[in-house]
Amino acid sequence: AFVKLNWSSCRDASWVNPQLQCINSDEVFTLIKSSAFCTHDIEYPFNEVIPDFKVSEHYLVLKRWHSLERGMEFRCFVRTGTLYSISQRDVTAYYDYLKTMKT
Repeated sequence: AFVKLNWSSCRDASWVNPQLQCINSDEVFTLIKSSAFCTHDIEYPFNEVIPDFKVSEHYLVLKRWHSLERGMEFRCFVRTGTLYSISQRDVTAYYDYLKTMKT
């Protein structure tokens, strides 16, 4: 499974589990405990926007695992049903093969 909470995934805990793939509950809890993103979501959600805001419900989301190539992950920006922009999710790397792909 791929693990995330309401808003964030455990992507910053890849040092514990490089693929972020969990097979059992121990791996799920280890990833969540090792993730600063998830810790922030639990302890200080919306703190930058609304100080002292408390969220009463947190959700653990387990998504079916799919092996994805990092260079093929994108963020899509949609407004009122229209796609306005697409950006590469991994901004720390350049994937040369992307420029040869057709849309």
